Amino acid sequence: MLTKSNNTIMQFRVIDIDGKEVVRVERKNIGSEVMSTNESLLQDKGDRYYFTESMKLAEREVSISNIDLNVEFGVIEHPIKPTLRFATPFFLNGLKSGIVIINFFANDILQHFKSLKHIDIYLANKTGSYISHPDGKLNFTKDYNVKSNIFNDFPFMSKVKDSGFYFDKKKLMAKKIVLSKSSCFYVIYNIQKAYLSRIHKEQIILSLLLYLLSGIYAFFMSVLLSKYPSDKYEKRINEIESMKTYASKMKSKMVELHDSSYLDPLTSVFNRRYFDEKLMSYFESNEIFSMILIDIDHFKKVNDTYGHDEGDRVLIELTQLLSANIRETDFLARWGGEEFSIVLKNSDKKSVVDIADKLRKITEQYDFGFKKNITCSFGIAIREEGEEIDPVFKRADNALYEAKKQGRNRVVIR
Repeated sequence: MLTKSNNTIMQFRVIDIDGKEVVRVERKNIGSEVMSTNESLLQDKGDRYYFTESMKLAEREVSISNIDLNVEFGVIEHPIKPTLRFATPFFLNGLKSGIVIINFFANDILQHFKSLKHIDIYLANKTGSYISHPDGKLNFTKDYNVKSNIFNDFPFMSKVKDSGFYFDKKKLMAKKIVLSKSSCFYVIYNIQKAYLSRIHKEQIILSLLLYLLSGIYAFFMSVLLSKYPSDKYEKRINEIESMKTYASKMKSKMVELHDSSYLDPLTSVFNRRYFDEKLMSYFESNEIFSMILIDIDHFKKVNDTYGHDEGDRVLIELTQLLSANIRETDFLARWGGEEFSIVLKNSDKKSVVDIADKLRKITEQYDFGFKKNITCSFGIAIREEGEEIDPVFKRADNALYEAKKQGRNRVVIR
């Protein structure tokens, strides 16, 4: 019943005082059917470290293993199965008689760390042996008897404490994750230089901390709630609930910072930074998109004649006008000054031209409160499959220049 209640449980076992499996229930893959192991296939686990460590525990104490590879009959199982184990001794008539141990599939935990974009992750167990490394050949060094060790490769790791992030001179961030008295992990976040130059340090810290806390919270809540309740578990749940509250506060702060860094302060639409990152995401996924560059005609005259406050009002009202007349799947950004850009996905040439011309007419007909109407020029380019970003932007920019050259208040596509 316990194994069926949580599909991340790989094995539930009872091992006697001599290290021999007495009961073994398992599933081969996450979510697959639970099966009871035939008595002839029960194994001797007396030489496994998790057995000897768990046998040293007092009643109701729980040990948490390293994340390592599952071993069957003395050989690493293939396909490999990263595993995390929870174990506790059991007593009969007051005498320690063996351990109860639950194995969890650890793939999701590892994927949680690896899914951080633009960041190389080094994850090691308490002795410094790598669990995960940017160089895949150094994954699970202890299991494969590889000597590479996080404490040797990064000497500053000896300074990492049980709380907070540690920063070294090379802008690496390190964290010690304590799971129990006998179990911990070490993590190094190596932020790629190109990405680091685009993101504020404070945002990265908040993002990583939130990500880390949310992942640990989700995993351990699923583990703890699948066990029988006890005072120790209730205390741990309360601690993790506190982590959740803290993570929620951090999330609010992160959202606030995120919004301020991606929004134009005057118009509240996306800024050029967001525009660049969005385009890069489209490029990396090889998506087809269209780009419209927009420039307000004779905007300098508005500022010179009516003042910059009125010019700012025009910018604000124009962004509201444009935003209200594009699709939900399109995004508008202020490129700079009186220039704006719109990126559209899944649009053919006719659709993009029609949208741009619609925006042109709406702008021309809108009453900005001046004697002469405000107009805009539009330049369009459609990305072709496999095309780099720079040529697309250059074609849109050339189209905008051509629209200006032809007399303004018109749409040109290149």
